[in-house]
Amino acid sequence: MADGLILPEELRQAVAANAATMTPIRFEWKEVKVHPSWREDQLGKGPWISTALANRTVLGNEKCYERRIFTEIDNVPCNDGPDGESAFDGQFVYCGGNRKRNLSKFRAKNSLGRYFNFDYFSDAGFTLCDRAPVSFKSTLTEAIRSGSKVSAIEKLELKGRPCVCVHTARENSDRKRAELEDTREVAGSLRGLGAAPDYIRWVVESIHCRRAMPAEIVQLFYLDVEYNYALTQWEERIGDGEFLLEQISNEQFEQVGSRSIWLPRHCTWKRYLPTDAMTQPRWRHEIWINTIQPGVGDSQFVLNYTAPGTFIEDRSQGDAMWEWKQYKINSRRVAVQTKRGRCC
Repeated sequence: MADGLILPEELRQAVAANAATMTPIRFEWKEVKVHPSWREDQLGKGPWISTALANRTVLGNEKCYERRIFTEIDNVPCNDGPDGESAFDGQFVYCGGNRKRNLSKFRAKNSLGRYFNFDYFSDAGFTLCDRAPVSFKSTLTEAIRSGSKVSAIEKLELKGRPCVCVHTARENSDRKRAELEDTREVAGSLRGLGAAPDYIRWVVESIHCRRAMPAEIVQLFYLDVEYNYALTQWEERIGDGEFLLEQISNEQFEQVGSRSIWLPRHCTWKRYLPTDAMTQPRWRHEIWINTIQPGVGDSQFVLNYTAPGTFIEDRSQGDAMWEWKQYKINSRRVAVQTKRGRCC
């Protein structure tokens, strides 16, 4: 792949500043995911199911809190659905749920993306840094840092607004992985798990399809000039850009306080497969932001459950992910150790 173009300095500085000045921030949002179901024969519901969550996310200086409540599961609304919350205080991660009856605590040795839902930030054009603390970088500059080459930069209008479109190209890792997969082994493994024949056939067909894809993936970043180069649309294409694989569309931008950063209130992500002839997205999710507030208010980044009967698993001592102690809150709201062990 030939050497790429260099991003204009104004653009590069703007997208880097957007990522750096996003926090502290607090917002309420809703996410709906629509995806295929391979349980059609058992449930008789049809091929598509949806899941909806109501979320609250707070990002402080190197800290994070998230609350999520399921409001719809497999197309069925639920007024009292499963809940969960996570917090990171700069050192420890706390994960709780079941109406504050279960709590886990451990050191943050891995990416916080394992414990928090950062779909919105990904849609808005930000990439979570691999390790704690909580910080983000521009998806565009991270793509270039990871090996993508800028092939073109053009000025245009999108939805009646002035934009800069940055074209990048990278190696097609999906094709590379598919070439290493043994379809007979994959099919045999799925049969052993009891997967439906239609699902197995679809998985094998998708492997063959990915093997036939072009060697390069083209990505298009549409950046709104008047919103300080906020990401308004992103596309991933193959075949010289002819076939669409993935798309993000952002709308209804709002400035965050007095900062020079604009964030979308509505995001739509779609993922296609070549086997679908690029006409029907195989997966889709939409995000609606209810409120965006700069700062974190009186938010707490530590979870502390004290109701009698609550179970607490503490992995914060020693090797955080392997050594553990379990406690139960008694009637006097005192944590009494009930178990301890080491995972093998």
